Amino acid sequence: MRAFDDEKARAAGAEISLMANVKRDFSELVEAQLNFIELESAKRNISYLRSFIPDKFMKAGGDNDCLILCVLLPRLSSKALCLSQLLFQKYPQPPDGLKREHVTISHKGNNGHIVFKHCSFNDRLSDPLSRLAVQQTEICQREQKLEDYFKLLKQNKFDENTSIEVLEQMVKYFERIFSANLSTEPFSAKQDLQHTLAQIKKALIWIRFNGQRLQYFFSDSSTTSDSQSSPTSLTSSSLMTKSSINNNGNGGTDNVEFISFVDQVNQLLEDCDKMTMRAMNRIPKENELLLPNELNDQICMAVATLEKCGCIINQICSMATSELGTVDTEALPSQQMLDFVFSSVEKFVGQIDGQKRACAQIFELLESVKAVLQGLGESLENSSMEICPNENSNQFLNNDVFPPLVNRAQLRKKDIVEADSLRWQLSKKDDELLKLQSTLKSREESASMIKIRLDMAEKKLSENEAGTALKAEIQQLKTKCEQLSNDLEQKKSDYELKLTQLQSELADTRAERDKATELTREFSKKALFCEFKKSTTNYLNS
Repeated sequence: MRAFDDEKARAAGAEISLMANVKRDFSELVEAQLNFIELESAKRNISYLRSFIPDKFMKAGGDNDCLILCVLLPRLSSKALCLSQLLFQKYPQPPDGLKREHVTISHKGNNGHIVFKHCSFNDRLSDPLSRLAVQQTEICQREQKLEDYFKLLKQNKFDENTSIEVLEQMVKYFERIFSANLSTEPFSAKQDLQHTLAQIKKALIWIRFNGQRLQYFFSDSSTTSDSQSSPTSLTSSSLMTKSSINNNGNGGTDNVEFISFVDQVNQLLEDCDKMTMRAMNRIPKENELLLPNELNDQICMAVATLEKCGCIINQICSMATSELGTVDTEALPSQQMLDFVFSSVEKFVGQIDGQKRACAQIFELLESVKAVLQGLGESLENSSMEICPNENSNQFLNNDVFPPLVNRAQLRKKDIVEADSLRWQLSKKDDELLKLQSTLKSREESASMIKIRLDMAEKKLSENEAGTALKAEIQQLKTKCEQLSNDLEQKKSDYELKLTQLQSELADTRAERDKATELTREFSKKALFCEFKKSTTNYLNS
């Protein structure tokens, strides 16, 4: 009877849970439908707004690409953070801590490693500037690569076998465009230091997690129970000092025990973590910082060194995981793990003389990081780098504002206002020009009328002057005509007188001619008679 009641209670609980899930699913469905409607409305609103924007806004490398870029980069950072949070939810840490079976049997160790490594990427994006707008297409391609990881999460295919080389390439790409385009731009040294230390903190979490994994790969029964209770505890009986590591065997053993190596690495990582937290807590809240170039170079070198250490330890874990997959045991011998250490250091650092030197190389790298963090903490503690904030530094205090984009928008607004003012002034000048043209036209008409009147007056005046000259000429002609008439009368009378004389002379001449003719006839007759008489005489004589 009690079993029946228990079964009935379990069924009722399952039914209630099912109803709650159905209610939650329906609520999420309603919210999704409403969000879809809001999304479509926002897209329509954007399309309408774009119709009001001039074509110059949409050209390549223009304001539209700048706007997309300034929205894209924070979205990329948010997606990287979202990806790390989703990975934390999908692969939560064991509630009772990391154990040997999580590393050697299950995938929890590898999954945890991939989670922590993803978390070390989400703050590596730089603030955009408008001159990066020409690279907007390339940056969008990086976002699409990030979307591929979300697709793997949706399909439940994101596990320890997923390659994260694409993420590493994205980080290197953004570091490259930052150094090429934004390294000379002004920035807030305090915020940059905060982001850098937060990045170092997350990288240390990733490396320390891999350090915990290293403790469970080798077979040493004396440390198993201690490691399960406190993964980062030191084994005092086998801990090597730093002096014996750096002196290549002067007074020390030739073979370095792996447990001592792991404990010292974890201790150095813990010290670096403490130094990082100390530096983060000593960053001033109000004053700005002025980082010297030497210290800035040291921090960059420490970040690169820490990344190299993380890659070395990650490579050791990867080689150990691969080796465990090929053997039946759950642990590996210490000597083999040291071989993995030697191979990993040789891969990322270069040729190394022996396993001892390989371990010493890792210690030296971590010691250099620790020294930089310690010096940074001391510099922050004595306030030697603090400066009073000014107007130029206040613009970096708000991460949600993009000064280049805001300034560009303000310039566009100013240009629009100036264009409207110029358009109004141009319209006013056009009206004045029309009035001047109308006035000029009326003046031209008045000038034309005056010119016509002037021509008529000049013509009339010329006509008056021509009439006076004509009268004088006529008078002269009249005088001359009268004189010629008098001369003609005089000559006519002289001609008549002379004609009369000539006629009388002609009559006398005719009379004389008649007389001469008569005389000539007589003489002719006498001559003819004499000639005839002579010829007759001659004829008779013969």
